[in-house]
Amino acid sequence: MIIQVTTTGGVEAVVDMIYEVHRLEPSALNFFCDTENDPKHGGLSWFQMFAVPTNTVYPIDVCILRETAFTTPGANGETMQGFL
Repeated sequence: MIIQVTTTGGVEAVVDMIYEVHRLEPSALNFFCDTENDPKHGGLSWFQMFAVPTNTVYPIDVCILRETAFTTPGANGETMQGFL
């Protein structure tokens, strides 16, 4: 499954999912990340995360979300930046 993330609410949901999976299986390798750069404007354009337990890819649109893609906290106060 693919769930595209283009809002801060979507970022919150992904951060909460990461927190919960990590809480249940702290030593397991559950996530894989990839980035896409924008050669025209420079910088990061997409941050993609694959969650093994849910078999889901979360492409996060950094062009739209900018720094909020990494600084938006979930319900427990954790952020994507904190996980990375």
